[in-house]
Amino acid sequence: MMKEVIFIARYLDRLGYIAGREGNISLRRGELVYIKASGVYLAEATEKDFIKVGLDGKVYGKKRPSIELPMHLTIYKSRNDVSAIIHSHPPYVTALSLLEEDFEPKTEEAKLYLKKGVGFVGSLEPGSMDLAKAVEWQVRKGYDVVVLKGHGLLAVGSTLREAFERTIATERCATVLFLTGLAKGKWLRQA
Repeated sequence: MMKEVIFIARYLDRLGYIAGREGNISLRRGELVYIKASGVYLAEATEKDFIKVGLDGKVYGKKRPSIELPMHLTIYKSRNDVSAIIHSHPPYVTALSLLEEDFEPKTEEAKLYLKKGVGFVGSLEPGSMDLAKAVEWQVRKGYDVVVLKGHGLLAVGSTLREAFERTIATERCATVLFLTGLAKGKWLRQA
């Protein structure tokens, strides 16, 4: 189980979707959640850096969980079909979020992985219950990916691989949308 988490964490780093302490991954197994510890670089995390937390918020062990634990727990409590969550900071998704552009799945890959579309949450404090509740509301509405304004992306899945594929599809679509906007002169300043 954890070998796949470590593999995907490294892959997120290679793709440029995380840097430093950005991002986190969690897995749900029954009434327990395994989430990256606070202050750990996801790209360097080992199995020991993923700590066990009950759905009730009880932390097992001495390490502190990621500050985004409330966001993860509210999602797991609201959707039984979700067993994995990836929160990353892909640059094109984040750039489009700051432009407050409509984010429609236009590429074929995005249409395949983002069948219900993309949720959006405005600028809210990282780690806050306001953010957790806003993201949970979007996920409860059926979105499997939620863009967080200026704060990246959250993708859920029944498996970690599914959440990862949704992350990739969303960033690839954002890249295409951004480049298409540039090609059309959408964001060029008028002289």
